Amino acid sequence: MCFVITYLDDDAIIESTLLKDFNWQVMEKMVPAISKVINEKNCHHILLDWRKAKIALSTTQIYDTPNKLKEEFEKYGVNIFKLKRAYLIDRVDSDSYFFETMMKNNSQTFSIFLNRDEAVKWLKS
Repeated sequence: MCFVITYLDDDAIIESTLLKDFNWQVMEKMVPAISKVINEKNCHHILLDWRKAKIALSTTQIYDTPNKLKEEFEKYGVNIFKLKRAYLIDRVDSDSYFFETMMKNNSQTFSIFLNRDEAVKWLKS
C-alpha cells in the first residue's frame, strides 16, 4: 500500500499518510479511500502527511491537479470546496509551493505546514 488512512477521533481529522511519491495514479487510489471516511464520518478536515514522500508530477500536472482532484472527489459525492486540507511536509521546495498556490488559486482550502501540531491546530480552527 502506498498510503495509510486514519480517522483521528479526538481531533475529528482524517489523516492520510503517504508512503511513496505522489502522482496521479496514487491520487486515483487515495481519493476513494479518503472519500469513504469523509462520507462515513461527515468529516472535512484532512491532514496530508507527506513527510516520507514528494510530489512526482510535471509542472503541467501540478497545474492541473486541483481540477483533477475536484473531478476525482466528485465521483464519490465529495465537494472539494468543503474540504480543509493541511499539507504536512518536511521541507518546502518549488514544487510544493506551486502545488499549494494552484490549490488556493482554484478556491480550495489548502495550506503547507512543516510542523504537525501547527497543522492540526489550523485544521481545528
